[in-house]
Amino acid sequence: RAGTVEIYQSNADAWVLFLESFTQWHVSGMGERTGMRYQDVEFIAVKLLELEFTPDLFRQIKKLERSAMQEWRKGVE
Repeated sequence: RAGTVEIYQSNADAWVLFLESFTQWHVSGMGERTGMRYQDVEFIAVKLLELEFTPDLFRQIKKLERSAMQEWRKGVE
């Protein structure tokens, strides 16, 4: 199906957290996203989604962050 993405259950919490945190980016003076505001991502995880912000969850978020930034940079080149 077009537009459908399958997520492994082991990645579900990270994916939901990433989507819920998508407005939590540091932005440079030139308007470029430079990385996520991890303290805000942790707040969303713990307080809003009631997730445990484990080192594994943090690593998964960083992978999603890197992938998103790589895709955005492709659009700029």
